[in-house]
Amino acid sequence: MAKKPLHLYHGMIIHGRKSTLHHEPQQTSNTMKQTITAPYAGFSLYLFADILAFHSNTALIGGGALGESAAEAFSYASIASRIIVFLAFALFASRLLRNPLPRRLAPAIATAVACIGLVLAIGSASEASPAPTVLAGMLFGGAQGIMGLIWLTTLPSLTYRTSYLYLLASHAAATVLCALVLLLPSSLLIPALAVCMIGGNICAVMLPPLRAHAHTARSQIKGIAPFLWKGVLAVGVFAFLSGFVSSVASHASDPLDPVGMQFFVLGISAAVIVIMLIPALAFHQPLKLENGYKIALPLSALGFLILPGLVSAIPTPVAGVLATTGYMLTGIILSCTIAEIARAADVSSAPLFAGSDTLTLSCLLAGTGIGSVFATRLSEAGAGVALIGLGSLYLIAIAASSFLGRQRASRDAQQPDAETPLPADGATASASEKPATLDDIADELGFTDQERQIFIQLIEGRTIPRIAQDLYLSASTVKYHTQKIYRHLDVHSRAELVSAVKNRRGMRA
Repeated sequence: MAKKPLHLYHGMIIHGRKSTLHHEPQQTSNTMKQTITAPYAGFSLYLFADILAFHSNTALIGGGALGESAAEAFSYASIASRIIVFLAFALFASRLLRNPLPRRLAPAIATAVACIGLVLAIGSASEASPAPTVLAGMLFGGAQGIMGLIWLTTLPSLTYRTSYLYLLASHAAATVLCALVLLLPSSLLIPALAVCMIGGNICAVMLPPLRAHAHTARSQIKGIAPFLWKGVLAVGVFAFLSGFVSSVASHASDPLDPVGMQFFVLGISAAVIVIMLIPALAFHQPLKLENGYKIALPLSALGFLILPGLVSAIPTPVAGVLATTGYMLTGIILSCTIAEIARAADVSSAPLFAGSDTLTLSCLLAGTGIGSVFATRLSEAGAGVALIGLGSLYLIAIAASSFLGRQRASRDAQQPDAETPLPADGATASASEKPATLDDIADELGFTDQERQIFIQLIEGRTIPRIAQDLYLSASTVKYHTQKIYRHLDVHSRAELVSAVKNRRGMRA
């Protein structure tokens, strides 16, 4: 059986910068800024462990611990275990990560469980039964899933730009570290994996504690869901097609050298990191959910061209790697949006991350399973494979453009009203009148600094995309704050907002 293809890892980013239009954002009660300290380097070690074991099986196959079929079973079990862990946290146990004691104990427990999983994986190499390998995959995958949530929940506590650069730097460091370790003898891959995993978990113990939140995610879910479901669904489509194409491609060709293939994966990962850095460094505009698909789609399209044999000079398993880039990139941007929304709603991000990962990993597992079931039949029908590859490309284009392209809010929220905007603060209706300023009204309503900035720009007639660009936020976050501002003033549109503010100014004159 051909070797299961290598899945690119994906992480999370959050973006933002200070606005200079009205105020520099000040420290507020619902935002706690933290600086990057030495323990945060452990995130790159966590990513490295994921690359070497969960996403590539390089250590397990290259190190001789498992055969190809056993490694495939280990991978399936790892994905399924993470889904179970994420679902449990989303529904029941997310509050545990906010309590200091469980948060301190979780890395130690996860380390022990993951090490048991690795020992079982090594010991099951000579076993005829797949049960030990499946159990090993479930233990290792579940432990890594818990650690992933712990690292993710630190994101909303960092400033936007710091989080963005920190996470990309962590991915870059993990990529370089993995490339260096692959140069070692294959017998040292599993020990290197274990050492880095333990080191990363030790760093997690030293992370600053999470602060308390004003709301629970469950109480705010009706306000949060409209701004996240499209992104989750779109990433799910990318994940399904990634699993499907990867599975079909792996069964349609001879197995490749796992170490050599891993170097190719690392090269693709490095290219994606560079692509994501260019707009952030050169144009001060990190990729957002609304436009990330425009880059993810061409990257994934390369895999669809190789899958049906349209580019015969390139090995078919490469199609799976290239198709996965769309899932990787959109997954990163979705996680950025989740961190922003959690900050805006002042809720714990753990259940939001856990819920979204449950859905996207379920799509990945479903796509991989369906691809495996139909791989033989599809590989025998050359024309059919070509049609399915191009048809899937068409579906992903439709899905991406439908769910992410030009997300449209209500006409009142997206477009400035026809009526004249209110005069800027400091202007007066007459020489004898001193109407309330927009800052005065924002103070009366108890707006946060971010809500204050969005409120002022709404009144001045700016559109949602323009506000998002000016404040370096995603459009989803601006829309979320806009709805909160509407509720504060008991209005439902931009026109009603302007009218309500005029009335308040008149009453204060």
